[in-house]
Amino acid sequence: KGVTFHPRHSKYEAQTNRGYNLGLFDLACDAALAYDVAYRITGGGNNNNNGSQQPQQGMLISNDVEEIKYALNWLDLANDDESSSSSATTAENKAAAARRRREKEDAVVNFTAPSVYREARGKEIGDYLTGNIHHPTFDLGDVPQEEELKMRIKREILNL
Repeated sequence: KGVTFHPRHSKYEAQTNRGYNLGLFDLACDAALAYDVAYRITGGGNNNNNGSQQPQQGMLISNDVEEIKYALNWLDLANDDESSSSSATTAENKAAAARRRREKEDAVVNFTAPSVYREARGKEIGDYLTGNIHHPTFDLGDVPQEEELKMRIKREILNL
């Protein structure tokens, strides 16, 4: 699972390792971002609790509200080192450090920092506009702005 291109629709599909479709996207990097958010929340495992390979509702592995908020708001991080504000508690700092360690060790996610995603997105849009990537139906007007994309991904993730 992950991101696949559907030539019939000329769109990229993001799908969790558990088979949940996260939607169709105009840009591969947007589909990869949706996959990353789902992976961060679900752990990306292939097995459901009942041992079935069929997708099911309630796939969240974390009941930690802060961890889920972190994954959903990952693009809103102030900077790439994910440093906490001075008003953060020690527990919040420890949780943030644990998340940073997990992400650095995790070779499965596509983007390790918001700037990496934004750079990839800008390059992909540029490649479409210059013709480096051939996509006969590409229309920049169809590509959502970052805020709209974040809301769309959040809606899909909250359906997990």
